[in-house]
Amino acid sequence: MKLTKEQIEEIDHILRKHYTFENFDDLRIELVDHIASDTELLMQNENRSFNEALPDILYKWKTEISWDRHSRHNSVPKMVSCLWRELDWKYNSITIAIVVLLFVVSQFFRKEEWTTFAMYVIGLVGCFLGIYLISLFKKNRFNTVLSMYAEDRLVVNFIMVFIGIVANAVINYFDGDFLSQPGFPAIIYATITLMIKTILMRKNIKIENQLLKVL
Repeated sequence: MKLTKEQIEEIDHILRKHYTFENFDDLRIELVDHIASDTELLMQNENRSFNEALPDILYKWKTEISWDRHSRHNSVPKMVSCLWRELDWKYNSITIAIVVLLFVVSQFFRKEEWTTFAMYVIGLVGCFLGIYLISLFKKNRFNTVLSMYAEDRLVVNFIMVFIGIVANAVINYFDGDFLSQPGFPAIIYATITLMIKTILMRKNIKIENQLLKVL
């Protein structure tokens, strides 16, 4: 028994308004298809109406589509927060490892001013990436799991780079040299994070193009 267009739109509305899938277009489209198929099957096998079958199917999916209140990402569905936690662990591990490695290497050249100039260049790259990402989000046609993850704490990372550069420059000015690098960890960490977010947003553009074909 095939669902009508209005019934499919009702499922979409429920996911948007009652299960916080408003900002996850890619995942919501896929879920609507799965829930619609499950509802059709239940209606056919047990001779139920749409209004009788849908609540049971939503209950079946409840664990995955409800909020995960035990996660830092507690305002998103559980299936999203689980993926984001995996991404957090993966990308934070990579970023911290790179920051530690670069910091250790920089200690061998701590009396050479070129390392501080290199830090400033990396920081400027971070500022550029932050501005580039903000412009991408303004052009964003769809909100996806990846794009929303990339947007999370974007402004915080951008501010971290900017403040790190300014604070380090002030200290260098008053010290009268370019040997001090107190902003190094913050600048490098935030810049690498912004690089990762940029890569994710480039992937999101491909997802957008696929969604345009579907819609």
